[in-house]
Amino acid sequence: MREREASDISGLAFSMDSGNASSTASAPRLLNLQCTKCVPLFREADAAIQSDIASISGVDVIINEIAGVSAQRGDGIEQINVAIAQLDRVTQQNAALVEEAAAASASLKEQALKMEGVAAAFDVS
Repeated sequence: MREREASDISGLAFSMDSGNASSTASAPRLLNLQCTKCVPLFREADAAIQSDIASISGVDVIINEIAGVSAQRGDGIEQINVAIAQLDRVTQQNAALVEEAAAASASLKEQALKMEGVAAAFDVS
């Protein structure tokens, strides 16, 4: 049906262009008739376009929400990375302190053994 209406409009334009007097005289009536047939088509096309715009706006809202959530997750991941780095530093510090404590303990043990040897030289009877 729409193809036929488009064909009628094309035919009207051709007959007007050819300079046919009777066609030219009836052209306004035919044009008005064709326009009244086209108005519902334009309204239907406008409704479809408005529907598409609404759908695109809905998709835009969803994409913005996803972007917001992604940014929040990125911030959360960054905070986790900072916390892990801090834990790593504290673990390294603790390992160094354990090494120092082990060295101090070994030194104290060595000194205790020396003192035991020195104390053994005294006779306490």
